[in-house]
Amino acid sequence: MKLIDKRIYIGPNIYSYSKCMRLTVSLEEGENIATKDIGGFNERLLKSFEGLSRHCCCLGYEGGFKDRLKEGTYLPHVLEHVIIEMQNMLGFNEVKYGKARMVNDNIYYVIYQYELEEAGSLCGEYAMECLNSFIKGEDFDINKVMSQIEKEISDIRLGPSTLSIYKEAKKRGIPVRRLGNGSMLQLGYGSKQQITEATLTKFTSCIAVD
Repeated sequence: MKLIDKRIYIGPNIYSYSKCMRLTVSLEEGENIATKDIGGFNERLLKSFEGLSRHCCCLGYEGGFKDRLKEGTYLPHVLEHVIIEMQNMLGFNEVKYGKARMVNDNIYYVIYQYELEEAGSLCGEYAMECLNSFIKGEDFDINKVMSQIEKEISDIRLGPSTLSIYKEAKKRGIPVRRLGNGSMLQLGYGSKQQITEATLTKFTSCIAVD
């Protein structure tokens, strides 16, 4: 598989109400085949990503994705699930949505939800590298990769107080997005929009801060 293009949607978009990324992926010669026909692929995949065994997929029950692998599914579909699972492994457990769509014979869109842009982007890149190794019959050190991603995003994760506000806004159905890599959040849109920085709002006076 080869990455042709990446597009980042920072708010509601044509695919989802959630933030999404869209990878345009090209399947190389011989890759447009079912996973069951790639020797050792399913075994390596499920050994490296144990959580995939619990993915429901379109079948609607836990383990549905595992059954799809046994039946034989296509590589962009697997890529979608691996990217989601990698983000879950990093602690972004609200990431659930993903879709893979054919554009033409060998070109696919892989669309997936993300919480932290840098994490979503890195997971997309490493997931493709991982699957390319499995296609060749090679192993892939996923633990080393996850540690590397964790290290790269450690300085830009939301802090405890900001993360609590972010999760509560999500829980209440309030549109929320992060502004930059700091502690600033935008809640709502238009005239209802509010900006917070950590636990501070525009209603917090300098005297109160001091």
